[in-house]
Amino acid sequence: MQTLPGEADDVSLLSGRQRFPLRKYAYALLLLLLLPVLLLVSAPVTAQLIVDSSELTVGLCEVSDPAADSAQVVCAVTARVPSLPMRVTADGTTARASRSAGGTSLGTLTVPAVDFGYGGDVALTLGGEMRVTSLQALREFAAEAQASEEVSLRLEAPLLLRFGLMLSLPVTLRKWLPLRGAQSFPNHILSVDISDADPGGGRERFPGTRLPNVISLTAEVRNPSSFALRPLGALNLSVHTPDGALVGRLSSNASAPLLLPSGASVQRLRGVLVAEKEAGLEAASRLLSDHLSGRPSHLYGVVESVSTPLYDSLFAGMRLHTTLPGLQAPLLDRVEVVVDSRRLVDWANPLDGRPLVLDAYLAISNPLAASFAVMRIDSHIFYNDQRVGRMQLVLDASDPEYDARLDGPALAPIVVSPRQQLVTGRPYPCIVEGSLATINQMQTEMRQHGTVTVVARSELKIGSGDFFTTISYDQPAVSVVPHHAPPYPPAPPVAPFSFEALNGFFNHEWEEMTVRDRGKTASFEWPLR
Repeated sequence: MQTLPGEADDVSLLSGRQRFPLRKYAYALLLLLLLPVLLLVSAPVTAQLIVDSSELTVGLCEVSDPAADSAQVVCAVTARVPSLPMRVTADGTTARASRSAGGTSLGTLTVPAVDFGYGGDVALTLGGEMRVTSLQALREFAAEAQASEEVSLRLEAPLLLRFGLMLSLPVTLRKWLPLRGAQSFPNHILSVDISDADPGGGRERFPGTRLPNVISLTAEVRNPSSFALRPLGALNLSVHTPDGALVGRLSSNASAPLLLPSGASVQRLRGVLVAEKEAGLEAASRLLSDHLSGRPSHLYGVVESVSTPLYDSLFAGMRLHTTLPGLQAPLLDRVEVVVDSRRLVDWANPLDGRPLVLDAYLAISNPLAASFAVMRIDSHIFYNDQRVGRMQLVLDASDPEYDARLDGPALAPIVVSPRQQLVTGRPYPCIVEGSLATINQMQTEMRQHGTVTVVARSELKIGSGDFFTTISYDQPAVSVVPHHAPPYPPAPPVAPFSFEALNGFFNHEWEEMTVRDRGKTASFEWPLR
C-alpha cells in the first residue's frame, strides 16, 4: 500500500509519544531504586552536620557524692539545635573529657538519653557518674580552673540519633565546652578574733599557760565557677605571709563538712597562731603590729589536706590569697597625767637642770579575746608633728635592763584579760621633751577642751599564748586628760598653777621661750589647773 504524503510524519510522531511514557517510568523506577542508597549515603552526613552545627552552653554543674575516683555530676545545659522536620532523640552514652583534642582523657561521664524535640534552644539536665581516668590530667584542669576566669573542656562521645520511629543514625559528638573558672575564689574576711586557748587539765591562762592563741575567722567566699561542690569536706589550711613565713593553721569544722556552692557563701575557720623559729616569730610580730595598728596584711593560705580523698588529690597545695583587715579598736583609751605644780615650776626655772618627769596612768583596752602581758614599753609621743614626750619602761624582772630602784611599788608586767578595760593601778614616769611654747599650747588646749590629742608610736614587748614578741604599735589619736584621784580617800589639795605665774623668772615672754628652747625638755600632755 502506498503511503500518502504526510502519513509518515504522523506515524513517527505517534511512535515517539508511545516511547516517552516508557522513558519516564524507567527514570522513576531508577530513582526509587537509588533512593535507599541516597538516603543511606546522605542521612548520616546530614545527621553529623546537625550535631556539628549545634551548640552546647553549660550553666551550673553540681558535683556530689565524691568517692576516691568518681563523683555524681548534674549539669544544666542549653543545646542550640537547628530546626528539625521530625522529633529527634539520642540514646544514653559515655562521654570522654580532655583538655585538648586527642589529649589524655581526664575522665568519663555517663550521660542519659536526651530528647532534642524539633530543635531550637533546648534546656537539658544531664546527670550521671563522672569517673576519673587520669588524676594528673584532672588535677591540672582543676588548677587551671581555680586560677582562671574561663577554661575549656573537649567533650567527645558516640551518639545514636533517632529520627522519629523510622531512622536511627550513629554520629560522633566533638565539642569544646567553655566553662567559667573560679578566679582564685575572691574572698572578703568579715571578722577575725584572737583568743586564749582552752587550757583544760586545770592549767591556768596566761601568764601560766604556754598554749598557742586560737584564731577564729569568718569570711565570705565567692565561687564564680561552673562547678558547685557539695560537700567539699573538712579543709585544713596553713597561713603564710607574702615572704612565705608560716603564721597560722586553720581548719573547718570536721563535723560539718564545708560546702562550696555557686556564688557567695560564708565560711568559718578556726585554728592557732603559729610562730615557728626566728623567721616565724618575726613574721608573727609584723602581722600583729599591722593588725593592732589598723593596717591590712596580705596573706595566702595553702591547702594542706581535704577530708574527701578525691578533692584532697585535686586541691592539696593550692594557694588562696586574702587580706587580713586591720583592727579598728585602739589599745590605749587615754593617758591620765598627774600634774605637780612644784615640778612644773622647777622645770621652768632656767637655773634648774633637771628634766620634767610626770606621772601618768594608762587606760588600756583589750579588743581581743586573748589575754596578754606588756613586758616593755618604748613610746614616743607627738603633738602637731613635734615630739613632746617619751615613756621607756622595762616591766619584766628577767630583762637585763630592769631597774628595781624605781620609786613606788616594784615594776611588773601589765597583764590584761580578754576584752578587759583597765586603768593601771600605779602611775608610770613620762619624760617631757617638748619646748615651753609647745607645752604651753598643749595646756591651753587642755584647759579649754579638757583633753589633748597626741600621736603615740611605740615598741611594745608582749607575751601572749605560747610566745613573746616585740610589736610596733602606732595609734594616731590618743587622748590625754587630767588624772582625778578617786574620792575615797580624798586626794590632797593641789596648788593652782599656770604658766603666767612663771613670768617672774623671765624679763618677757619672748625671752622665756628662748631660754626654754635652749634648756629643758618636757613630757607629753598633762592636766594643768
